[in-house]
Amino acid sequence: MSLHLLDHVPSISRCGCRVSGIASRRSRVSVDFLCELIYLRLGVHRLPSRSLLVFVKMPMNEVGVAACRCSIRHLYDVITAFDDVKRTLVEAIGFGGLLEFPAVRQINRQFSVWLMSKVNHSSHEIVLDPDRILRFSKEDVAVVFGIPCTGNKVLENGVPSIETVQFIASEFLGFVARDCRSIRMVKEVIVKDYGGVMSAREQDAFKAAFVVYVMSTLLAPGAKYDYAAVDYWNAIVDPSKISCYDWGDYVVHRLMDAVVKVKADIRKGIKACNITGCCLFLQVLYLDSMDLGVWNMEPKIFPRIRCFSADRIRSLILADTFSRRFVSVA
Repeated sequence: MSLHLLDHVPSISRCGCRVSGIASRRSRVSVDFLCELIYLRLGVHRLPSRSLLVFVKMPMNEVGVAACRCSIRHLYDVITAFDDVKRTLVEAIGFGGLLEFPAVRQINRQFSVWLMSKVNHSSHEIVLDPDRILRFSKEDVAVVFGIPCTGNKVLENGVPSIETVQFIASEFLGFVARDCRSIRMVKEVIVKDYGGVMSAREQDAFKAAFVVYVMSTLLAPGAKYDYAAVDYWNAIVDPSKISCYDWGDYVVHRLMDAVVKVKADIRKGIKACNITGCCLFLQVLYLDSMDLGVWNMEPKIFPRIRCFSADRIRSLILADTFSRRFVSVA
C-alpha cells in the first residue's frame, strides 16, 4: 500500500508554540531509530526489513549550494582540547555553553537552504504554511548555544575605527600585515599551549580570539573564505566586557541578512549560492520543535546543542523529510 506520512511522523508544533524535546534517549540515533519511529507512528509493532522502505529524495532543487561558510569541521576538536584555564576564560566571557558543542563536523546545506527559504526575516518566523509557524528570537540563540542575549547592542557604536581594528589585530590576534584577517591565525591563538599558566595579556588575547573564531566559523560566518569580519570588534576591544554584550541579537541580525540573500538568489533563479549566517541555529531550532512522542527528549537539557550529535541531526532531518513525502510499503 502507499501511505502519506504527514499525519504519522514528526511535525512542527502549530502556531509557533514550540514543543520541547527532539531526540531519542538512546546514545546513538541511526537508520534503525528512524525505521522504528516511522513504524511506531504507523502502529506496526514488529519492524519489517529496511528494504521494504522506498525513500524519496527531498525536492530541494530550487537552488543549489556552492558553499556553506558555517565551517564547524574542527570546532569540536578545538574546544574539547581546552584545559581548565581556557575553559574558565570561555565561561568568563559568557560563552560557556559552547564548551558543550558536540562532534558535528558538517552541515546539511540543502536542508539549510530549504529552512532559510521559509524564514520571514521581518517577523523572525519559520513559516511552513499559515497554520504552522515557528517564531524565534535572540533568547532562542541563547538556549541553543548558551551565549549572552542581554546587554549592550554589539553594533550600537557602528563600524569599528581603523585604529580599533589594527589594535585588536596586532595586540590580540598576532596579525602583522595590515589587511590580514586569517581565521587560521586566530585559531592558532586559542589552540596554543600556554602550559596552564597565562599572563593577563595572554588571557585577553585568548578571549578576543575565541570570539572571533566562533563568530567566523559558527555563529556569524561571512562570505569570504578564511577572512574574519570586523563589524563586531568594538565589542571585543575590552575583553573583560565581552559578556556585557547581546551576542544573541547579533547572531540573529547576521542570520537575517543571510536569509535575505538566499531568498533573493532563489528568486533570481541562481542555482548556486554561498550560505552565510548561523544556519545550524535554524536547524536545531526547527528539529527541536518536532513532536516525536515517546522519543521526545528531556526538555531541561541546556544548551540544546548538547543534544545534537551528527547522527541525530541526520536522522531527524530524514524523519522530517518523510513527513513531507510518500513512503511505499511492500
